[in-house]
Amino acid sequence: MSEKPRRRRLAPPPAGEQSGPRTRLIRKYGNRRLYDTHASRYVTLEDLVEVFSGDDEVRVVDAVSGEDLTKKVLAQAILFEEERRHTQIIPLDLLRALLRHREQASGEVYQRRVARAVSDLVRLHRPNVAIRPDTDRKTDELDELRRRLKALERQIQRR
Repeated sequence: MSEKPRRRRLAPPPAGEQSGPRTRLIRKYGNRRLYDTHASRYVTLEDLVEVFSGDDEVRVVDAVSGEDLTKKVLAQAILFEEERRHTQIIPLDLLRALLRHREQASGEVYQRRVARAVSDLVRLHRPNVAIRPDTDRKTDELDELRRRLKALERQIQRR
């Protein structure tokens, strides 16, 4: 009599996963398939590019162990999108600088500075924010953002 192979049990949803309808849970299986629990269907990396770029918070977890894979899959999605569109989303110099300064990258201050610079860039490029040269306040804000970004770039290059 042949014994049935045991099915691996799925890990329960990560703690806090029921925090709200705006969090999308993606389960990654051993065969590298990705399952969107919100849409109740398997998705591709191309689908995930759209999911990640939306407003919902996205968590990618290993279906068996429950390990958080969000950062790894997001990095794969960025590289996939760069290749697909033949464009650079993350400049090579920034990636090199991050590796060069990886000791500082683990520090909280460093992470806050990078997050603030990215946040400023996002606010700068929002389509619903009209920046008109005849508006002094908007021009001042833009100049300040440019100055802060240049200062951050200089700091990263010096270290």
